[in-house]
Amino acid sequence: MPELINTPAPTVPVAPDKHYRVVGLKVSNVKKIKAIDISPTTDVVTVGGKNGAGKSSLLDSLAYAIGGAAMVCERPIREGQSEAHIAVDLGDFIITKSFSANSGAKLKIALRDGTAVSSPQTILDKLCSKLAFDPMEFTRMEGPKMADTLRKLVNLDFTALDSKRKEVYDKRTDTNRTLAQKKAQLAGKTVHEGVPAEEVSVKALMADLSILRAHNRNNDLVKQTAEQTKLAHSSIAHDIEIVAVEIEALKKQILDKEAEKGKMLEELNKIAANVASTQDAVDRLAYRDETPITTQIEEADTINAKVRQNQERSRLVTEIEQLEVVERDHTKHLERIDREKATALENAKFPTPGLTFSDTGVMLDGQPFSQANTARQIEASMNIAIAMNPKLRIVFVRNGSLVGKEGHEQIAAIAKAKDIQVWTELLTEDPESDAKCSVVIVDGNSAPKEA
Repeated sequence: MPELINTPAPTVPVAPDKHYRVVGLKVSNVKKIKAIDISPTTDVVTVGGKNGAGKSSLLDSLAYAIGGAAMVCERPIREGQSEAHIAVDLGDFIITKSFSANSGAKLKIALRDGTAVSSPQTILDKLCSKLAFDPMEFTRMEGPKMADTLRKLVNLDFTALDSKRKEVYDKRTDTNRTLAQKKAQLAGKTVHEGVPAEEVSVKALMADLSILRAHNRNNDLVKQTAEQTKLAHSSIAHDIEIVAVEIEALKKQILDKEAEKGKMLEELNKIAANVASTQDAVDRLAYRDETPITTQIEEADTINAKVRQNQERSRLVTEIEQLEVVERDHTKHLERIDREKATALENAKFPTPGLTFSDTGVMLDGQPFSQANTARQIEASMNIAIAMNPKLRIVFVRNGSLVGKEGHEQIAAIAKAKDIQVWTELLTEDPESDAKCSVVIVDGNSAPKEA
């Protein structure tokens, strides 16, 4: 038997300088579509029809086939059917997407001779990234969402910087809140002049007072002793007088009394010497004034209260100075983050001159995008769409009836100049409007165009 050789499936070479667009589209049983076969030859493919005819279903079919599984809705198969098929002819190869109620979705890419190629999803990933981007829908986005879309396009992810900025901003807010509280507290503090830096020690003053009082009590004892000596002296002198009288009255006892008198005189002489010495001690006594210390003790509480208030105020001043340093550091950090973001924005390659973004929205020609000239809005949005899919030049404009005549003309001009294919929906209600469409859908089928 001849040897069997397994030949690997070929791959599609996606040329770096080649652009692709749809040259044929066949759809059957996708959402409201029954059967559509269209071979677009113009830059703008207008899909017309009444509400509910299947216009959006046709554009969705193209997105399902090329855009990947994430773009497919929950029930792509037309109600009442078990299978749906989409075939997109891009010239060099054909993309086929099939849906089955039993086996799910299948993707296939084949060369023009029918040869299937390997890694079909990888090929699609190289061709497009944001097929669902609608430039007209972009012009109607809210500022933050618009800015986020543009930020992702130019690959400027400020998530980390914005997170850090918010962290620093919140810290600065907390610091400023504390700083304001401290300043409010400081404003209510009175500066007391003429008081010491530290509180007066009442304990020390009480100790000094105790020493003074002990000294003065000792003086009182000396004085009391002197008074008692004087009293004793007076008492004995009085007794001598009585004895003298008794001597006169009791002459017969004179001898005894003379003897007694002699003894008493001896005692009197001794006491007289003591009287002189004690009086001399009394004369030398010097009392010390307690008033200064008692006054200091009485004033200590008032002074100490002022000292504490001054110390509290000094502490607040120090805390405020420290908080002001922290607040300045936070502000410098925020400024560094803002400069880094500004530098990144300056170096970013935007698809349209004059286009940039901030945290709150997109700017065009130096003003908010929504306030820019309508023609410039359309031009910028179309360039964004082209930048998102540089290889597969397909752009969707849903709800094309909202664009207006001038808008359609500008889109057509850009499509021709930039070699892109625009697929747009148009609500039609009369034959004249139908005649302007590339394909008119009636009840899920393409209606024959009148000659």
